[in-house]
Amino acid sequence: MQILDSAQPIGPEHPRVRLVASSRTWASWVLLGLNVAAFGWMLSRGATPMHVGAELALELGANQYHAVRFDGEWWRLVVSTFLHGGLIHLGLNMWGLKILGPFVEMYLGAAGFLLLYFVCGIGASIVSISWDPRTVSVGASGAIFALLGAHVAFFLRHRREIPPALFKSQLKSVAIMIAINVVYGLSI
Repeated sequence: MQILDSAQPIGPEHPRVRLVASSRTWASWVLLGLNVAAFGWMLSRGATPMHVGAELALELGANQYHAVRFDGEWWRLVVSTFLHGGLIHLGLNMWGLKILGPFVEMYLGAAGFLLLYFVCGIGASIVSISWDPRTVSVGASGAIFALLGAHVAFFLRHRREIPPALFKSQLKSVAIMIAINVVYGLSI
């Protein structure tokens, strides 16, 4: 996906629609660093690069219905969004964060970006344990899909202001990202 040049208006019809300078996208990079650091911590605790067992994941803060509902470990709803099931899982989520995060952060600002990321990450954690109480879940996928939704919403809202070639390339990139995540999600 492409990041729009923040010094240029998005389209000639609406020169007021601008994005803030990309140097202000610190929150995206902090979240990326925290996710990578959490994976490093998982490796130091016995996970292998390609697999993190459910028992170790639970020990480190994975999301699980009984732990949250009956043991009162609500913190798992947040912590689990920084843990990943392996290098491929981490890589796909961080690829999405790297591509989508700075753009959404430029559009919403750091506070709006972080609010969207955490509310949707926690929401996805709640849905995950509600869907199947036996599931042990980890990952930032819910938050990443929220960023994808914000990205799509921006481009749909401003579609008349965006050059047709850029709009088409963004739709293609979004479709590819969704397809990869669906295929990966179904394969595990």
